[in-house]
Amino acid sequence: MYAFASLLTNDAAKRQAYLDAVSQYADFALGLNPLGRSFVTGLGADVVQSPTHLDSYFTKAGLSDGVSSEHVGKPIGNVPGIVVFGPTEGRSGAAYQTAVSNKVYPRWESLPGLRRWADGWSLINGNEFSTWETMVWNVAMHGFLYDAGKDPNARLLPGECTGSAPAAQTRQLACPAGQAGGIAQNGVPAASAAAGSWAAGRPSPTAAVRRPRPHNARSAAMAASSWPGCRRSSCACSGSIPGRSSAWPRARLRSPPRPPRPG
Repeated sequence: MYAFASLLTNDAAKRQAYLDAVSQYADFALGLNPLGRSFVTGLGADVVQSPTHLDSYFTKAGLSDGVSSEHVGKPIGNVPGIVVFGPTEGRSGAAYQTAVSNKVYPRWESLPGLRRWADGWSLINGNEFSTWETMVWNVAMHGFLYDAGKDPNARLLPGECTGSAPAAQTRQLACPAGQAGGIAQNGVPAASAAAGSWAAGRPSPTAAVRRPRPHNARSAAMAASSWPGCRRSSCACSGSIPGRSSAWPRARLRSPPRPPRPG
């Protein structure tokens, strides 16, 4: 709401006030909170260690997920960019979950609300996340806060076009935000495409068109778009931050508390 309002005013002071408000909501998950902890995997010194995310189990422990052996013996931590729920008034109530939370000290119910959190797979309420409660709102918020034009480390990835189809006969479909890339469909009627390699949303392997987009390590981490191993059947991903191959993981993220309505 504040981000949208900033686009509708020509008053510089109001625009800055809206920007400050959005920044404060972003600060909470990044460590400006009573626990002094980042609730975003991969960001910060004191960071979430046990998000309830199955893919992270294999990358964190350096094990095979049964599909690929690329992580075996190479533990690289949790999938970055996951924003967990964080502090919750109530704790997870199942018996196997309270087996841990019953042992915390000070006693859970005696803690102030914003200190009711701890690492651990059994503390589900605080270490889970979802696409519609954490991911989408944080990605949108940090997309608003990040200005590639003012970042000296931002760069454009070189454009690249591969495949046999002439560029004029291709149709661009955007890759996920923060990634350079796209998908091109051969310029054929829909019925023919559906019967060919484009069926079921799969791109033609001979017509992958990629285009440059701004890319930066901070925005990539927050959008969780820099993780190795792109598995999306509907996107040809390209580009990376230094030291990491590009990807679009199946990570899911949550937002800070909803801001009060401006007076």
